[in-house]
Amino acid sequence: MNSGNWRRLGLAVAFFFALKMALGAALLIASARWMRVDSFAVFSQLLVFIAYLSTIGTAGVQNGLIRQIAAARGDVTTIAGEVRAAVAIWLAVAATAVIACWLLDTRIAVLLSGLRNIAWILPWLALSTIFSGLGQLFCSVLTGTGRAGAALLAQGIGLVIGTASALILLHDGNPLIAALAFSIGQTITTVVAGVWTTPILGRALRTELHIGPEVRRLLTYSGTFLLVASILPLTLLGLRSIYRTAAGLEALGFWLAANRISDVNTQLLGLYMVQVFLPGMAGLKDKASAWPLVRQTFVIGSLAMGACLAVFLTMPNLLIGLFLSAKFLPALPIMLGYFVGDTLRVSSSIASYSALARRRLAAYVGFEAAAALLLASILILLIHFGATEAPALAYASTYALMIIPAWWFIVRLLRRGQETNVANLDLAE
Repeated sequence: MNSGNWRRLGLAVAFFFALKMALGAALLIASARWMRVDSFAVFSQLLVFIAYLSTIGTAGVQNGLIRQIAAARGDVTTIAGEVRAAVAIWLAVAATAVIACWLLDTRIAVLLSGLRNIAWILPWLALSTIFSGLGQLFCSVLTGTGRAGAALLAQGIGLVIGTASALILLHDGNPLIAALAFSIGQTITTVVAGVWTTPILGRALRTELHIGPEVRRLLTYSGTFLLVASILPLTLLGLRSIYRTAAGLEALGFWLAANRISDVNTQLLGLYMVQVFLPGMAGLKDKASAWPLVRQTFVIGSLAMGACLAVFLTMPNLLIGLFLSAKFLPALPIMLGYFVGDTLRVSSSIASYSALARRRLAAYVGFEAAAALLLASILILLIHFGATEAPALAYASTYALMIIPAWWFIVRLLRRGQETNVANLDLAE
């Protein structure tokens, strides 16, 4: 990729991040100011549920699809086969997920909030969010074929419509319907990205392709990614239930406020890893070229997360009052811990995405499992001793402890003499 393309992609990522941050902040401010803390907690948990379903909605093949298409280097038949396999997997996973949410709606509602009366909304959230996952697959096709800007634009359109709809309904005092509107609005991404990938989708559907190998290969990504994407969110659902029982729904609301700010904060890092680092690492011709990309990503990620921490430290009370409301000032220690943890998390993210790019899938799962295990162990221990700031201390401690194994893995991976041509690995299998 030449310098001009890098600059354009960087600008697209920066613009999309700014958009997501603005929309996320608007949703956060509106929900915090227009609802009580306990109602805010319920709405936030529904957004967590939507976020998890969004991952399920891609059938877990999103990053694997980007990697495989980037590695195909424009071979239209190979790309068509990968796309057809991804859609086939999505159909199976989507049907399973929607049925499961329909059958287990009451149990999920109690786990999320302790309230049974929100159960009716969950199957509809599942249906709309799973369909929007197909749009994320189409965006993966765009990213893998070098049109990351178009992928970001399609996602931005759906996000704007979904957030605007949610804000209108929040103002009218309908948090449950607002969550549903947020989910439905993002299905527009599926329509837009589907139109922009029509030539590739048409070839995938009309060509007689034997996609058995592609399905098996993407299923390794699917199973791995769904496992990775499920470990921490499901761990957090359980931990939040424990914390809510110990500290109350209002305390949970403070934790969720910090968590949502952290999610907005780390979106830039996540975007950069998926849109730039992953396809860049997967498409490298030799391992020596990986070090500049790793160093660049570490510097950019650390500076971005560190800058957010520095800004928060200068005027925390003002920022909480501006973006939330004064009733969330007790969440200050938890928010500070999350900002520190976000900065420490950069090394772990680089290690995880390096493992994914090099198809070290066991290591990819291992990093997420290790982080979840550490977080759960530290948090439960702190809750046992009555620490109200347990979520923040556990989050920051977890990613501080992950730094050493992350860099040990990165150095070991890039010093290995095998896989001198990363891009050809899958094609040769």
